[in-house]
Amino acid sequence: MKNVFKKARFLLSIFMVLFLAACTGEDGEDGAMGATGAQGERGLDGQDGTDGEDGNANVSTYTFDASIFTGSNFAIPLEQLTEAVLKNNAVLTYIKRGDFYYPIPGVSINVLFEVEFGVGELNVYAYDRASSSLFNVIAGTFSEVKVVLIASSSEQTGKTGGAAVLSRMKSQGIDINDFEQVAEYFGLRD
Repeated sequence: MKNVFKKARFLLSIFMVLFLAACTGEDGEDGAMGATGAQGERGLDGQDGTDGEDGNANVSTYTFDASIFTGSNFAIPLEQLTEAVLKNNAVLTYIKRGDFYYPIPGVSINVLFEVEFGVGELNVYAYDRASSSLFNVIAGTFSEVKVVLIASSSEQTGKTGGAAVLSRMKSQGIDINDFEQVAEYFGLRD
């Protein structure tokens, strides 16, 4: 009988342990936040990266259909030509005949082109190269006119606005009369 009580007490103890272990009580509140630890050591500086290519955020290109131009003078509206732009920036113009861009002012085959810039527009004049008299352009002779506005930066000194931009380009070997060189220099895309 003594053994029976020992076995019963042993079994009862096991059941109590299992019963208490199976109970789940409510979670208590989280404890208070501990103190902030000490600042770690500063890491080593990394190596500087290589400089990227110059961007063209200061350059805008406008393309106009020149196939409709007839006569000796054509006005092209361009609201971006403000007094400030004309005073402070470089403005380059080109006219396309076939696959080639000719600078304005400049000569395309037998036609001499001149340009006048005004607020809100530019006027292109065509002259006969031989006689210097006005030249009548026939519709379809030229396909487009490109206007490139190049903002001057505050870093340029010694010259004002557009003259400083053009001087810098020339000093870097860029022929501003060659649209393809200008486009490559600024990364311009059609």
